[in-house]
Amino acid sequence: MVNPGPFAYLVFFLWIPISALMFAQNQPRRAGFIVLVIGTMTLPELVAIDPPILPPINKHVLVCTCAFLGFFFTARTRFERMRLLRGVQLYFVIMAVCNVGTAMTNPESFVFGGKLAWEGGPRFPVVVVPPLKNTEFIAMTIEDSFRYLLPFAAGQLLVQSREDAIAFLKAYALACVIYVPFMLWEGLMSPQLHRIVYGYHSLDFGHNIRGDGFKPVVLTASGLGLAMFEFVGLTAAVGLHRLRQPIRPWLSAGLGAAVIFFALSLSRNVGVMIYAGVAVPMLLMTGVRTQVRLALALAVVFVTFPISRAKDWFPADDIIAYVEARSPERAQSLGMRFFNEELLIEHTQQKPYWGWGSFGRNRKYDPDSGKDISVTDGEWGIHYSVRGGVGVVSWFWMMALPVFWASRLVKRVTHREDLLVLGVLALTAAVNAVDLLPNSSFTMIPSVYSGILAGYLQYLAREYRKR
Repeated sequence: MVNPGPFAYLVFFLWIPISALMFAQNQPRRAGFIVLVIGTMTLPELVAIDPPILPPINKHVLVCTCAFLGFFFTARTRFERMRLLRGVQLYFVIMAVCNVGTAMTNPESFVFGGKLAWEGGPRFPVVVVPPLKNTEFIAMTIEDSFRYLLPFAAGQLLVQSREDAIAFLKAYALACVIYVPFMLWEGLMSPQLHRIVYGYHSLDFGHNIRGDGFKPVVLTASGLGLAMFEFVGLTAAVGLHRLRQPIRPWLSAGLGAAVIFFALSLSRNVGVMIYAGVAVPMLLMTGVRTQVRLALALAVVFVTFPISRAKDWFPADDIIAYVEARSPERAQSLGMRFFNEELLIEHTQQKPYWGWGSFGRNRKYDPDSGKDISVTDGEWGIHYSVRGGVGVVSWFWMMALPVFWASRLVKRVTHREDLLVLGVLALTAAVNAVDLLPNSSFTMIPSVYSGILAGYLQYLAREYRKR
């Protein structure tokens, strides 16, 4: 059991006055980026506080909340343009209404375990899965506002013009380049920086061993989470290269992209390298409308994945066979993911519309031992089992609707830079969404990035409506 020390908590709590200072002394756009992205890169993992009424506040919730409040107090014009709970943010209204359905349809409790471990031996412990109160939707909606609404809204507040978007791409690419030496060091020496700085590992050390090497983690929660964080920086740098914009006067976008790509190629994250192998050539060599079409195709795969898995239309066996011919170890890992998805789908089909809710109700338990036998790798599976087929629509809307909107709006955009920025943001947002099918979300960056795309689309809609 990891127990973060006093220094980790000190840094965590200091981020609140630091955020206030950033917004007091900088332009809101610059302050928002520092609070959101630099906070994600530097604050300790596993530190969390659990105040009354509010959900547990970890570093990812903290940075989004601080950024949201900072914009609220210092950038009222941006806040009004963001259109809280209107427009694309109607997904949250759906989420709140569906929480009522989930709370009302889960009044029963369940008891597992308590059976003899063997004849004449001890009994397994009794595991009680509690019911949901009818008023539980209030707590669920408060938690959802911190975990989904605030990150998405912070992204909309951060980018509201072409200048905002280019500034974001430059700052994000630079942040990822700065992380590269630490990634290379950990790839060689093993993931130790979180332990060196904060006194403990952010994840079980064995999770970051791959073959005869290591996945770098730096100050994040996992090697995969860091790789996806860097992937966003890679597409930002490639987009800036296409825009003929340097990351900084002393750092060209092409060099920045090469440095990030080199670090990713040594990070032992095959899936992320596949994303990069598709996204980078598309961003460099194809037209923006082609990029947006690919983003749209990925978004369609994303939103139809639950029904294709539930109806067994998704070619899981064919994919496993293809991977097994090249890497039996990875095929075994992939097969376990698909097997656990099927367990979760089978369990959720008992409550197909509104799901099982929280408090571990969405998980599968062994009836004799009471052991939790669920492994939830994919973010979509977590949402589907908790919210059901109706409730999960809101989460898919949050992640995919900006991409669908981009596919319609791109036909009206004529300015070269507007188009190039739109291509980068749409394709990156779509890849972020698709990655949440096999993997969990280790940061708030996917939600923030969807908000960034939505904020940029709001700007394009205003501009081209005037013309």
